[in-house]
Amino acid sequence: KIKLADDWYIPSLGELYRIFINKKAINAALEFAKGDKLQDRWYWTSTEYSATNAWSLYLSDGNTGNWRTKASGTNRVRAVS
Repeated sequence: KIKLADDWYIPSLGELYRIFINKKAINAALEFAKGDKLQDRWYWTSTEYSATNAWSLYLSDGNTGNWRTKASGTNRVRAVS
C-alpha cells in the first residue's frame, strides 16, 4: 500500500484519461508553477483489472493497457489532489 499525503490519491482510469485530454493546459500550469510536467509515458491508475493487474494509460496517445502486474510493472505513478 502506498502512503500518500492527506487528500492525495492515485487517479482512476477515467480520471487519468481526463488528465490526458487536458494535458496541454495542465503542463502549461505545471510549467508556470515550476512543477514536473506530465511525460508521454505509461502511468498506473488505481483501477484494477484483476487481483494482480491494474489499468495503465499512455499519456502520449491515450491508449490503455492492463498486461503488467502491479508487483513487477515499471510504469510511472502521478498522484493528484
